[in-house]
Amino acid sequence: MISLALFWLRERDLNPRPSGYEPDELPDCSIPRQRMQTLTETLPKVNRYFYICCVVVHDSVEPSSAIHLFCKADKLIQATIDLPKALVLRRQGTTLIDVRTPAEFAEATIPGAVNVPIFSDAERARIGTLYKQEGKRVARKVGIELVAPKIPQLLEQVEAAQQERREPVILFCWRGGMRSLAMTSFCNLAGIAARQLLGGHKAFRRHVCSYFEQQAWPPIYVLRGLTGVGKTRVLQELQKKNYPTVDLEGLANHRGSAFGALGLPPQPAQKMFEALLWDRLDELKGADCLVTEGESLHIEVRNQFERPIQALKERLGKQVVAELLQLLEAGDWHALVRELMVRYYDPLYLHTLPEQRLEIELEPFASGLQRVEQALASLQAKSPL
Repeated sequence: MISLALFWLRERDLNPRPSGYEPDELPDCSIPRQRMQTLTETLPKVNRYFYICCVVVHDSVEPSSAIHLFCKADKLIQATIDLPKALVLRRQGTTLIDVRTPAEFAEATIPGAVNVPIFSDAERARIGTLYKQEGKRVARKVGIELVAPKIPQLLEQVEAAQQERREPVILFCWRGGMRSLAMTSFCNLAGIAARQLLGGHKAFRRHVCSYFEQQAWPPIYVLRGLTGVGKTRVLQELQKKNYPTVDLEGLANHRGSAFGALGLPPQPAQKMFEALLWDRLDELKGADCLVTEGESLHIEVRNQFERPIQALKERLGKQVVAELLQLLEAGDWHALVRELMVRYYDPLYLHTLPEQRLEIELEPFASGLQRVEQALASLQAKSPL
């Protein structure tokens, strides 16, 4: 017995994107003239029904016994979504899927997105080389050969990322090219409601840059003080009380000093830090003010200390650095911390104290935190904004 199933859709109704472009060469689809109309845009011009014809051929059944299924066109899933709508859905719990390579994802992504790479780093490099040396047709053919066996696994990863979260999933690549188009198609065919982000990560990056260039800022209050006084703790307590706090050190996984990376996860790349900062500021949109902090020192593992201490030679001199290294070697942590604070951190902070400031005694901490809140309320009352 031979069985054959054929599925046919009217091309003009369903082809939302131009063809003939490689993943990183697709026109910027956030510009309407550079993309074909989506299904929703073409609905007034076509019938509101389309056919899915399933032809089953057996050795004893005539081809005329085809089954015709009719579906309303306005029930179809629109294949694309623009960035503003995607960001609204993101806040409401929609899952974003970044289908770029692990290396691209590690450099920067939309905060909260999950990486389901359609190609590995090596595969993408191979396809790019083929495209340059042998042309797009050969590169596409190899790309299909690489992706085809992975499709079930890729769909499983998308489903695992989505779980019970709000539909649809939103998929993106670098600038809304073939990679996200392919994955969106796979998902929709598998019954996973999906949209392709127009313009891809490039559109999001442009949005972040524009935000920092054009945003009108409320008053920003900075908690400053010598190392070890408890600025981070104050900021954390204020955040628990729903103050609009921005933890720059937390976002950067770095404390902004010679020893700033000790005991923390790897730092995000600059673009990712800016995306995370945008995300936090966007959460605080409409706040009357912002509260952030200066820097602090946290001691960790001994073998991570030598290089940062060596880096202080220009500021402290070779003799002082040699003394600090001797304290490190001896494991005299109390003396080492004292010398670092007195010789390095205290002069550094005192040198950069702003003229406009309120000095607050933090000890004991509970009443000190109350004094910080009172100072913030006083500043807000005096603010011209």
